[in-house]
Amino acid sequence: DLEGAVDPSAGPEAQASGQELGAHIEWALAQLPVRQREAFLLREWEQLSVEETALAMACSPGSVKVHHFRALRKLRSLLADRFEEGL
Repeated sequence: DLEGAVDPSAGPEAQASGQELGAHIEWALAQLPVRQREAFLLREWEQLSVEETALAMACSPGSVKVHHFRALRKLRSLLADRFEEGL
């Protein structure tokens, strides 16, 4: 849940914008296949290394790199499409 990522000291407009962005990110994450989402969250949100992520996912480091790369590519595409539509 990305709700806690919004800066509580920001003004109401900035908070609303941050919450809307968080909702779009959550939507985009939900569009990923499970393994890609898992690799992305472990690497980016939990800040695990490739090796730590591989252990957590019970796969090779190379597999983690592939899943993470594909997740990044898909998220960029999904979010770019949403921003072009004007959110």
